[in-house]
Amino acid sequence: MNTSYCIKGATAVSGDKLIEDAVIVVKDGIITSIGPRLTNSEVECEHIDGTGMIAGPAFIDMHLHGAGGFDPGEPGISKQETSERLVALNGYLKEKGIATWALATVFDMETINHVGSVLKENNTLQDHLAGLYVEGPFVHPDKRGGIPLKTIHAFSETLLQSILTGGPVIRLMTIAPELPGIERAVKLLEKHHVTVCWGHSTVKLDQIGVFKHAHLTHLFNAMDGFDHKQPGLAMLPFLNTAADVTFEIIADSIHVHPSMLEFVCTHPKSLHHACLISDAVGLAGVGPTTGFYRGEEIFSDGVAARYVHGNVLVGSATLITDSIRMLYAQGMVDYRMAFRMASTNPAKVLGYSNRGSLTVGNRADIVLCDQTLKVRKVLMHTD
Repeated sequence: MNTSYCIKGATAVSGDKLIEDAVIVVKDGIITSIGPRLTNSEVECEHIDGTGMIAGPAFIDMHLHGAGGFDPGEPGISKQETSERLVALNGYLKEKGIATWALATVFDMETINHVGSVLKENNTLQDHLAGLYVEGPFVHPDKRGGIPLKTIHAFSETLLQSILTGGPVIRLMTIAPELPGIERAVKLLEKHHVTVCWGHSTVKLDQIGVFKHAHLTHLFNAMDGFDHKQPGLAMLPFLNTAADVTFEIIADSIHVHPSMLEFVCTHPKSLHHACLISDAVGLAGVGPTTGFYRGEEIFSDGVAARYVHGNVLVGSATLITDSIRMLYAQGMVDYRMAFRMASTNPAKVLGYSNRGSLTVGNRADIVLCDQTLKVRKVLMHTD
């Protein structure tokens, strides 16, 4: 595919605007013009017919453990195997329309070191893999969910410093705000430009002190929820006093009840703050099957994955390309909200200013979808 072309005739989702019968002009992988056909009819370029399609920014999954049978965070594998799985997973996600992603993992220094080393050596991966999203080790064991107990530790500045020596490979880290010493953890993470994520926590809303600028790991899951007397962390994003709080939501209808999904998707605070994630494990996208996560046997029903022993949810088996279609089909989101949750908002949390929206000057990571939001064509700025 030439990196210079124009898409004609699609309905373009550009920020909060829907541009009917649009012309999107791309030169050398960068969007140079976007507008109605009437004002761009004379543009000469390789023509891609978008008639009847919805054009939007390619998707961004900022919290994904694996998919397509690929698990780059499996313990005990070599750096070479890690590299091969990362490359294979990236290719699988690109075919699905997911242009940017962060690899989620529990605390494991070997995984952190392997991924960091691979990223330094692979420019193509750097273009799509944002880095690591580490869940722990400073989380509450009573809200560990699928996190193995052996990977959880009390806060230690020495341990955190050793984790951060891996450099910019760590992009986000989940911590529990109620743990002793967590204020120091926040300062260290911010100093190293790591996004502080609250989650896997028992904290109540009235116990939260000065931390008002935060991001929440998979809202409702592994945290206390809404309660009329003792609301938990999940209430925070919907308060006017927490204007800068962003959050993730898993929309496979298993991790979060459909009624709560409807509440979140239709709440006005979600427009600029909700980030759709998959929390997918390696079994995602391969149908009902069994496998392993962190050495423990798991099974997938094709929608979500659980540990065989204990039946505890370990992650999703549904990609965001499927969950966004479900949300749209059920009337919970329109086209604009769909791309905000699945691309624009995650890009902002990850600190990207050159992707996540169809905007002049941005990377031409573009998906063409049918009117049900099923991906029909994927265009990447480097292809």
